[in-house]
Amino acid sequence: MPFSNIIRAEVTHISLLLPLFETYGYIAPADTASEHVVMPKDLKTAFEIGVQAEIDNITMYESFLDRDIPDDVRDVFERLKAASENHLRAFQNGLRFLQKKFLKNT
Repeated sequence: MPFSNIIRAEVTHISLLLPLFETYGYIAPADTASEHVVMPKDLKTAFEIGVQAEIDNITMYESFLDRDIPDDVRDVFERLKAASENHLRAFQNGLRFLQKKFLKNT
């Protein structure tokens, strides 16, 4: 469940960024995500990858927020950082659920 919810959320995140590209005269990069997708070997690995990805995203947004940036950009980065924190919790909860289920079934 968290995966489908997060996929939908990412569409919203992109819609927050696109106006900033236009406002500041940048061309949005092409979406090449499908070229980089790797299927994890199992659900546990998928959750672990998600946890690390969100930790990395939060670190990235924190580094952006440490800079002198326009208020509209800051607002979007703060919202995206908060979303990554929510996604991190979702992945961590999924991982904990699997671990409990595994321990319960052994």
